[in-house]
Amino acid sequence: ERPEGTIRVYFPDNTYKTLPLKNDSPVEDVIQWLCKRISASGNRDADPATHELFIIAPGNQSLRERRLLREDKPLQIQAKGGATAFKFLFREVLPARSDSPSPSGNDEPGEELHVPAAGVGGRIRTGQLELQ
Repeated sequence: ERPEGTIRVYFPDNTYKTLPLKNDSPVEDVIQWLCKRISASGNRDADPATHELFIIAPGNQSLRERRLLREDKPLQIQAKGGATAFKFLFREVLPARSDSPSPSGNDEPGEELHVPAAGVGGRIRTGQLELQ
């Protein structure tokens, strides 16, 4: 299988790995591969269940992030984002505890990330990332 493109995935220390991907490679595959690489390096055992891939983009006042779903396709997101300034961040997350309230004080999901993206006609629009 030949890769159709590459994405750059950053770690919390701002180092990164460039990954060759197929257009339909899901986030799940990226997380599995990165965890295997971390575990193989001997630093520690990385469990895919406790790691996530985020997309980070400039917001109104600061950077905004959104956790990508396991079925999202990073190469497609990157292609649709065009020249938009964003990056993929891979990091460990603590498992959600059902007995603790959400940080906002309600049970609503976190703030959605709206990333400018080129539509089919080439026009830039802002909205929730959607893959078709």
